[in-house]
Amino acid sequence: MEDNKLIDKYNNLRNRIILNTRKNQFLRERNDCEYLDLLWGNGIYNGFVNENTSVVVGGTIKNPNYFKTGNLDSGYYSLIDKVRTSCSLNISSDSELNSILNSVYLTVKEYLGYGDVSIRNKYYEDNSNVTLESLKSKNLAVCLEDATLSQNMLKLLGINSTLKVSLVQYEDSRYDTHAYNLISYNNKYYLFDSRFPHNNNPVVRELKENEYLCFMSGTDETMNIKECSNNITYYACNIPLKKVSQKK
Repeated sequence: MEDNKLIDKYNNLRNRIILNTRKNQFLRERNDCEYLDLLWGNGIYNGFVNENTSVVVGGTIKNPNYFKTGNLDSGYYSLIDKVRTSCSLNISSDSELNSILNSVYLTVKEYLGYGDVSIRNKYYEDNSNVTLESLKSKNLAVCLEDATLSQNMLKLLGINSTLKVSLVQYEDSRYDTHAYNLISYNNKYYLFDSRFPHNNNPVVRELKENEYLCFMSGTDETMNIKECSNNITYYACNIPLKKVSQKK
């Protein structure tokens, strides 16, 4: 019994050290400012989406609607607390990785809730300077906000994630543009969808290496993934993201 307590204390201390180190690195890296257009052109983004990054979510080309991540300190600390108490950051098995990924998903949903597209779009039209912080607990966020926050949460934990925007087809045959995350960890690859998980599991498909590389390149117009647990077909092809001019 005493040995178990010592092991728990050791694991908690190790997690705290890893998280504090990663948080400080994260705070430095997220200062690199990059402005992205995630609406007019599908694509991928590998970096942090920081508080100075404007992400286009709607509107017109002349009058786009943006959001920025903001500082999100409460969101990051919520994730740190959740992971520190429930997971091991010394990932040595698929179950430990899944536990961390599930913590990211739960933190994102607790922070943003589940939004309706039309209500969310109206909110952007009626409000300027929207940040993910301003969307907290409002049940307004949809896939782009979910995937953006997931991207930063995964990066904070040192997990290689890519924000992906591409075409999808739903079970009722409708097509739409959708944002999600591609994860690479320890030579394994996953499609992570915090908007449409399956039974509260955001990992809706483990990808083969060739599938992952195809989705990362985004050039194969015939490549798609149908056998996902959430019954959504994801298409690999994308148009490269455009950089938009920085707002002064």
